[in-house]
Amino acid sequence: MAAIGAAGVSSAVSEKQEFYQLLKNLINPSCMVRRQAEEIYENIPGSSSKGEGCSLYHTWTDGYRFCT
Repeated sequence: MAAIGAAGVSSAVSEKQEFYQLLKNLINPSCMVRRQAEEIYENIPGSSSKGEGCSLYHTWTDGYRFCT
């Protein structure tokens, strides 16, 4: 039972690290890195607030993409 708990904690830590890396990439000054992060973010399953209508997108870019 302890092994299952440890595996769950390890998975949660890994997911948290991936999330923070994604956030860092979303604000990266490199257009290529930011564009890849936007594609990953838009393809995260289970969220209905993604895409150009999401508050994160409009907060950071005022509704306009920096790299088109």
